[in-house]
Amino acid sequence: MSKTKVYWLIFKGILKKQISKRYSKEFTKDLLKKTKTEYNAMISRAPDIGGKENKLIMNIYAGGIFIACYKAADKAISPEIMGNIILDGLKQSKIVKFVCKGQDQTTQKFKNWVSSVSKWTQENADKYPANWIMREDNSKHDTGTYFEFSRCGLCELCKLENCTELAPYLCETDYVTASFGKSKLIRKSTLAEGASCCDFWYVNK
Repeated sequence: MSKTKVYWLIFKGILKKQISKRYSKEFTKDLLKKTKTEYNAMISRAPDIGGKENKLIMNIYAGGIFIACYKAADKAISPEIMGNIILDGLKQSKIVKFVCKGQDQTTQKFKNWVSSVSKWTQENADKYPANWIMREDNSKHDTGTYFEFSRCGLCELCKLENCTELAPYLCETDYVTASFGKSKLIRKSTLAEGASCCDFWYVNK
């Protein structure tokens, strides 16, 4: 089974539960059908960002479902309500909680991952102009793990799909996933809100 199908099966349930709380059964069923079609088309037309070599590509597969749902609704759902659907859905998802509960972004293993991904994204920044650019920085804080994104693949996808108003809500999902794990996320800025970078500072809870 492809990665996109796996993510669709997981996130379809999250969307169905939250949309049906707010809209009719018929609306929900129709929207999910349109979302699947839009998602498959969007992933097919999305710019190449390195495929399996890119350790961040799963964020496109997951976040792309929310973008596809918002687009498929064709303004029948406002950005604010879509944001609530996304955030409430993740907060209440047992699968997301299970996947994230053991994560610790302050470990040496995670720091090594940050170093590896930062190096790859910077080396391939020109080759994949719609991909993230990640930079680690060990000088800004004495504790925890700190890194920045000066370019975001999801923000770039939102630009291409003409739905930049949804991007800030996708940024908020980082807090939700962190809340289930062993680390606390501290952030001062995001690209989606017009800043020069998205900053990630993870510390022990």
